[in-house]
Amino acid sequence: MTTSTPHLPPQSGNLREEDWADSLPREYQENFSLVQQAAHAYAAARREPEKSCGALFPTNDPALSGVCVVTDTKQGAFSLLTSAWSELGYEIEQAETYQRSNRPPTTVNLFWVRTGANPLDPTQVERYIAVFDELLQGRPSQRITLGRSSADAPEGTTIRFLEDRQGQLNILEIDTDDRTGLLLAITTALHLKNVQIVSSKIRTHGARVHDRFEINELDGTAISTARRLDIQVALLGALESTA
Repeated sequence: MTTSTPHLPPQSGNLREEDWADSLPREYQENFSLVQQAAHAYAAARREPEKSCGALFPTNDPALSGVCVVTDTKQGAFSLLTSAWSELGYEIEQAETYQRSNRPPTTVNLFWVRTGANPLDPTQVERYIAVFDELLQGRPSQRITLGRSSADAPEGTTIRFLEDRQGQLNILEIDTDDRTGLLLAITTALHLKNVQIVSSKIRTHGARVHDRFEINELDGTAISTARRLDIQVALLGALESTA
């Protein structure tokens, strides 16, 4: 468990170590080492107002490049971040998002990108941020063709809502077969249904993917029963399009 504050590099400007730690959920502090937190905080410290900024962070797998992207908290931003990776031809192995409690609110988006023997460098991260900014400004996405990454028969898909800590059914879980473009299809469907992704965890286990999203209405209220069914139907349709 990590409960101390990260040691930020000298270039971190006016962002104080304790401010970074205090602005994020305890779950974040428990999940990341001090070195990783410092790299994330560095991205936030370099960020200009109303701009996005990215930075690399260390991972435990040499075949995965860790990229932290700090953005304004906006509806649809996570979908566009996913789309930008897709345009550049990268596969996301794992992803997490955390909302900071600062004002105006910002979101810390963390990606583990499969790069094999050629890890990403800062120039490539800057290129990724540029593509994301273009999409954020309204450029149509040039998406790759979606398809299954394995010849194995599908084992089935489960989409369900679970209770959050307040007893609201705002936790969306999706278990399905992994395939190219899957996360992009899911986040796009959620964006089109006008829901806000508060946090997310994406995990790949072999040929299976387990995605967990905390979602709200755009005004911050809980998802109603009728809306939950509508969202599930939309997600099933999106997942069928990737099969």
